[in-house]
Amino acid sequence: MGVPDFVLLTANAVVASMLVNAGLLKIVSPVPLREAVAELAPRPAQLLSTRSVRITAGVEVVAGLGLLFPVTRVPAAVLAGVFGLVFAAAGVAGRMRHSSVPCGCLGGSSRQTLGLASVATGAAFAAAAVVNVAVAPPAIGATVYVRDAAVGTALLMLLLCLWAHRESVYRLSKPGRRPVRGEVY
Repeated sequence: MGVPDFVLLTANAVVASMLVNAGLLKIVSPVPLREAVAELAPRPAQLLSTRSVRITAGVEVVAGLGLLFPVTRVPAAVLAGVFGLVFAAAGVAGRMRHSSVPCGCLGGSSRQTLGLASVATGAAFAAAAVVNVAVAPPAIGATVYVRDAAVGTALLMLLLCLWAHRESVYRLSKPGRRPVRGEVY
């Protein structure tokens, strides 16, 4: 596998893991994102229902999964790039309005407000989209691409989940720690 294939696989695995993870978490917990949008734009937020957040999150998951297959890689990358531009715009708006409500980007566990992290993530997604559109199909073959992209995405999703829930992981990993009956993490 040449360097361009490795770069493409890595970029797509990173973007896919973030889109799938964030999308699934927003499907389960859509309210934090609605609250963050309401803080930035109260009137448009009235049009943003829980159902519309879940549908958009479903599209986010589909875009992430599309990056794992050569035949859907470019259209999925364009969709991921559009999401990236929206994330970046929301980050700029959050930064300008001094957002204080967690963005809900990673579901209910997210404490990050819309700001510079959203801008950086959005810019990275847009850059990955440009790379996907500009670069020729991977030379490694479809089977190897799908295998490597899926394994990389799965590993990165696991790491992202561990990072997003690091406080719970830390509490549960303390030696001699026994959960109290009914305790919720």
